[in-house]
Amino acid sequence: MKMQTIIKTMMLGALMLGGGACFADTLLLDTFDTADSQDINTNLIVRQSGTQATVAWTDSKANNYQTQINSQALRIYASGAGSVFAQPDKDFATVAGNVRISVDIKDNNTTNGFSMVNFGMAASDGFVGTKGYSFRLDSRTGIVLLNFYDNGIQKGSMNVDALADGGFESLVVDFSGGNTVSATFNGAVYDFGSGQTSYAGTTETENRVMLGWYGTGGLTSASFNNLRVASIPAPIQEVVLLQDTFGTVDTNDINYDLLNRQSGSLATASWTNNGYGVAISGGTLRASTTGSAASSLIRLERDFATVTNKVRISVGMKNANPADGFSMVNFGMATADGFSANAGYSFRLDTRFGVKLLKFYDNTSTIAASMDVTALLSGGFDSLVIEFSEGNTISATFNGTAYDFGSGQTSYTGTSEAENHVMLGWFGDGTPGVTSAMFDNLKVTVIAEPVPPGPITPATIVGWSVFSTNVMRMVVDAPDSATNYYPKTISDLVNGTWTNVAHSIDGSDPFIVTNLSYSTADGSNEVIYVQADSAAGFFGIGE
Repeated sequence: MKMQTIIKTMMLGALMLGGGACFADTLLLDTFDTADSQDINTNLIVRQSGTQATVAWTDSKANNYQTQINSQALRIYASGAGSVFAQPDKDFATVAGNVRISVDIKDNNTTNGFSMVNFGMAASDGFVGTKGYSFRLDSRTGIVLLNFYDNGIQKGSMNVDALADGGFESLVVDFSGGNTVSATFNGAVYDFGSGQTSYAGTTETENRVMLGWYGTGGLTSASFNNLRVASIPAPIQEVVLLQDTFGTVDTNDINYDLLNRQSGSLATASWTNNGYGVAISGGTLRASTTGSAASSLIRLERDFATVTNKVRISVGMKNANPADGFSMVNFGMATADGFSANAGYSFRLDTRFGVKLLKFYDNTSTIAASMDVTALLSGGFDSLVIEFSEGNTISATFNGTAYDFGSGQTSYTGTSEAENHVMLGWFGDGTPGVTSAMFDNLKVTVIAEPVPPGPITPATIVGWSVFSTNVMRMVVDAPDSATNYYPKTISDLVNGTWTNVAHSIDGSDPFIVTNLSYSTADGSNEVIYVQADSAAGFFGIGE
């Protein structure tokens, strides 16, 4: 009888929310869609929408002709050298800690100034362009640059000349936690430098948005259209599939104390090796050879591809004998590959020569890419972070620097792999005596998908049935990419808050908080399984 009650109330929640619930709120949208006027607050009721509408604008020129509505856009003029600003009089931090700010920008006088989009500003900052965070679109040199500033200090510059179309350009900014920024320009991800797509800087307690134009002389201007500020979900918490700290006593048994040193939804997993020297030493995993040219390989007996095809693999690595061999991190390996060092994908840190190289291999002994990391080596454990998606797409960082696969390419697509075992190893080149590499803190996590820009089409729950005593099967029609949708739950529709809920792909594999890319297919629909272990509750699908 209790299960009957659960089914009934959850079905109600699924039917109510599956058809049209949207969990990313537009706080304010100003289309500026009204007649031309020198009063920038004309007709706010018609042109503005959102949960915080209407919001009046203030500017640095007492609402004179230098800020006006022109051709259904906000046009900001400078007369002579200097800056003019306008901002909606609202601190969005009082409503949402994580927001997406989108606006269309057009510099009407590209050689005579630059436009600005500031955010994270406080009321006390007034109309000062060096406060808060700022993106500035600057074409004065003949090359279109999108520059980024943190409280007046430049922290990024991206050449967007090939992306600019000469009309209204689309800037979308995600601002989370008062200090973390990512962005796209005409759909391309903003690079803050060396492939970094996110920036964390000064923490701001308020979040006012300000648009502006700096002119170098004469009457010059920029136009802005469709300013939207929307709340976005908090970043998804890291989902650890397996982490091995190797934090135990020194021992030659590399599987000693797994219960205490391993964690994650797929722990524990044992290690196997190919018969050469292995040990836990000083809280690290050591692979070694003695005298002959050979490889000591240690393989983790877990196929992560059975759970997800989007993983991040991170590990600390150190060549204990840097002149006598190279260390290896292999992934995308199949069970049938055994201990073949040339199976799957492999990064190899070779420090034997004057130029220290991080080499990359795709199912062969032939180098696919090589990067000089001499200046990046720490002298201790070096951090290698690999992102492996769809069984064939790889990107990586070494000590925080994006790996260059050649000609500035930071991503590589190669052989498709159906399985994903991880293997660590050391190749000793035959130097007499024991030589080795050490590995520290291996961690395999699910890659959290970024929140996509712009609105999405709501998903619909089209099937709902009992799978087991406390697990329900849900079938979802997701019109857009499955990565856009997350299962949600709430216990009280009146006073409760919708939160992301863990789900499984088959009712028995790990229950993970992630999007619908972690699912199985039923025709064009996605199938997931959620735990229903309370007397009453509601489920829905949202952003």
